[in-house]
Amino acid sequence: MAGVVRRTVPVLRFLEGLIRPRWPTPFEATKRVVGFIVLLLGASLLAPIPLSNLPSVLMIVLVAFAYLDDDGVLLCAALSAP
Repeated sequence: MAGVVRRTVPVLRFLEGLIRPRWPTPFEATKRVVGFIVLLLGASLLAPIPLSNLPSVLMIVLVAFAYLDDDGVLLCAALSAP
C-alpha cells in the first residue's frame, strides 16, 4: 500500500497544478448532459472485455476533477475525448 501511495501522490500533485478554476460553466446547463454521458460511460464498464474499462474510467475521473475545481476547459476536454 505504501508503494502505491508513493507512486500516486506525485501524479496527483502534478494534476493539482494543472487544474484550476477557469472558464466557468453554468451548473444547471451542463448537469443533465454530463450526467447522461457519465451514465453511458458507467454502463460501458459492464463489458467483460479486458482493459476496455480504462478509457471510460479515465474520462469519469477527469469529469470529476473538472467538477471539483470548476474547470470548464478540463470538462470540455474530458467530454470530447473518445
